[in-house]
Amino acid sequence: PLSREWRFTNDESVDDPGAGRRRLAAHGSFGRRSAAAAERGFSIPQIQEATLSNGLRLMLIEKHDLPLIEADILVHGGWADDPPEKIGIAQVTAGMIWAGTAQIGVTEISDRIRDLGGRLEGFCDHELAGLSLNVMTENFDSVLDVASDMMMHPAFKNEELERIRMLCQNI
Repeated sequence: PLSREWRFTNDESVDDPGAGRRRLAAHGSFGRRSAAAAERGFSIPQIQEATLSNGLRLMLIEKHDLPLIEADILVHGGWADDPPEKIGIAQVTAGMIWAGTAQIGVTEISDRIRDLGGRLEGFCDHELAGLSLNVMTENFDSVLDVASDMMMHPAFKNEELERIRMLCQNI
């Protein structure tokens, strides 16, 4: 069971708790072993799930071979949800998450993650946006603090908006 006290809050509840698993199943053989995998002794790891009181859904697969944690923080809604009069708003919003927070500037975010030996990447696709992180277990809490600050308190500074807009136009 999930026992860590997570730092994210989300006022929206998950409308369809099985949607993510069905989406994975629709994209391949998630949940079924191929003959080749069976011959090699591969088994699909058990997914632990928990829903926080604020509706945020957590999914965990544990593998203790290496002292690493890889996590994805996903938000339902990507560029497919952009209203016709605001095409690109999801991409710009995702980019602005990297433009600093109320407490941490854009350069300091990169410096902190680098100094912790971590990787933190943002993305926005047609139906999801979020952050993906990878870090040594001992530095997970520190990287998660930065990631949660980025998701919960983006600064949306005007001086960064034009830079992000230009980057998104060139994609």
